[in-house]
Amino acid sequence: MLIEYKDRKSAYDIDYRVLNKDKISASSKVYRNKVKNDPELSAKYHATSKSYQNKVKANPELLERCRVSRRVQSKKRRNIPKYAISDRVGSGMNRSLKKGSKRGRHWEELVTFTSDELIVRLKSTLPEGYSWEDFLKVGIELAIVIQLQ
Repeated sequence: MLIEYKDRKSAYDIDYRVLNKDKISASSKVYRNKVKNDPELSAKYHATSKSYQNKVKANPELLERCRVSRRVQSKKRRNIPKYAISDRVGSGMNRSLKKGSKRGRHWEELVTFTSDELIVRLKSTLPEGYSWEDFLKVGIELAIVIQLQ
C-alpha cells in the first residue's frame, strides 16, 4: 500500500515538474536570490545541511545504514546488467546534456529503446573473446550506433 502511494506520488511529482517548469524555475530563482542576499537565511540554510551531516557522523547506526545502502547500490551497479547499463547510460547522458535539459527524467524516456533492448544490442556487439561479465566488471568501451527511423 505504501509502495503504491510512493509510486503514484513520484509519478505525480514528475508530471507536475514537467507541466509547471516555468513556475518552479521562477520560484526557485526567487528563493536562491533570497538566500544569497540574506546572510541570516543563508546561515540557516547551511546550518541545516551541516546539522544533518553532523547527525549522520555522530550516529554510528545511521552512518552504517548509509554505508550499507551505498554498498548495496554499488553491488547492483556492478553485477546486475540492467542497473549497470542504466547507470552508465544515465551518467553519460547527464554529462552530455549538461544540467537542466534532462529535467529529472529517466534516460529511457529520452530515447527510443528500452534498457532490455540495449542489453541485447550490447551483447551482440561484444568483441571476440569477451563475455558479458568482462563488460560489466572491466567496462569495455563499445561504440553503439542505433539508427533512428
